[in-house]
Amino acid sequence: MKRIAFYFICAATFWGCSSPVKDNNGQIEYNETIKTILERRSVRAYTPEAIPPDTLDLIVKAAMAAPTGLDKRPWEFIVLDNKDDVYKYFQATGNERFETAPAAIIVCGNTDISDLWYIDCSCAAQNLLLAAHSMGLGAVFTAGFPIKGRMDAITEHFKLPENIVPLCAIPIGHPELDGKPKNKYDKSKIHINAW
Repeated sequence: MKRIAFYFICAATFWGCSSPVKDNNGQIEYNETIKTILERRSVRAYTPEAIPPDTLDLIVKAAMAAPTGLDKRPWEFIVLDNKDDVYKYFQATGNERFETAPAAIIVCGNTDISDLWYIDCSCAAQNLLLAAHSMGLGAVFTAGFPIKGRMDAITEHFKLPENIVPLCAIPIGHPELDGKPKNKYDKSKIHINAW
């Protein structure tokens, strides 16, 4: 009886694993996660339509689900939830990516928590970008760190404490134009089992 139970558990585990599904032509059908990753694109122009606060909160929740070394979570997020505050940020920093955005999120790292804050915060920023795309929104990564002029402008505008470093600022909104993602797959960058 134990042997039958063991085989049942093994079979259930095997069949329960998610493996690529192929269509009638033998092509792999992507699941929603893979589609979101491959279809994400940088969006730099937005409609004026506001982004609801609960949508922004969900995007930040997804960002905080990112991997983090030793579970330190050194991230901090500044959420600009209205066009007026985003425009003030645009005026203060001169970053034209924010001129038409109805919302933005600035991803910052706490250097007191981790020396590797920029790695963890980069993972959080990627989650943020993917979450926005999955909700039909557009966004683009604009660097703060390590560009001194941008870091200084963000730090001064928000009066950031000394231990908080702005990694990036991400404008978010409904895309003004339709666009297609770039195919960035490059097989020459892949090295199997050796260089």
